[in-house]
Amino acid sequence: MLASAGVFPVSAHQSSSRTPGKEAFTKHLIRFRPSEFLGSTASEVQEYVLLNSHDRTSAYKLFLGVFRLVCGNGLIVGDVCASITIPHRGNVLSSVLAGTYELLGQSNGVASSIQVMKDTYLLPDQQLKFAEAAMTLRFSNPADVVFEPEDLLTRRIPEDMGESVWLTFQAVQRNAVSGGPVRIDTEGKKHTIRPITNIPDSVRLNRALWNLAESTVGKR
Repeated sequence: MLASAGVFPVSAHQSSSRTPGKEAFTKHLIRFRPSEFLGSTASEVQEYVLLNSHDRTSAYKLFLGVFRLVCGNGLIVGDVCASITIPHRGNVLSSVLAGTYELLGQSNGVASSIQVMKDTYLLPDQQLKFAEAAMTLRFSNPADVVFEPEDLLTRRIPEDMGESVWLTFQAVQRNAVSGGPVRIDTEGKKHTIRPITNIPDSVRLNRALWNLAESTVGKR
C-alpha cells in the first residue's frame, strides 16, 4: 500500500530483548523514502519513519525524517509537523497509508526549516549554549557525567565544519546519538559517550534535538 503511494522501505532496525520468546516481537523502526529520492545525490532527502512493535505493546507511529547523504545521519523531525499515532485496531493498513499522505502534505515545512537553519549562524558562545541545552536532553543529570558541552560540539567529519545552526545541530546530534567523543577524568580514566541503541530513546532524543535547533533559530 505504501508503494502505491510512491514510498519504499530503505532501512530497518529492530530492538534486542533479553526476555525469552520476545526477540521476534520487539520494537522496530523502518524508514521509507519517496521514489523521487531513490538514488538521489541531494545533500538531504526526506523520509517517512514507521515505529511499531509486533506484539502490539505500542501503536504504529509515523514521523517525518531527514537522511543526510554525506554522512548517513538519520534525523527524525520534531514538532515542525505532528507525528501520527495509529492504534492496532480497525483498518490499520489504510490508516497508515492515510497518515503517510498526511505527512507528505507537510514535507515542504521540513525543507523550509532546514534552509532557515542553514542560513542562520551562531557565535561560539551561542553554539556552547546549544550544546549545554543538548546535554540536558542527552543525560538525565549532566552534573553526574564527566563530559562537557564542548564534547558535543566536536566536529568529527569535514561536512560538519561551520557555524550555522544546521551544522552545529548535525555535530551535536552525531555525538549525542551515535556517541564517540572521549574525555579523561581527573583520575586518568577514559570515558566515551556511548551510542544510543534503544529505538524509542533514539527517536525521543532525535526529535528533542530537532526542536532545540528550531527554537534556536526562533531566538535569533
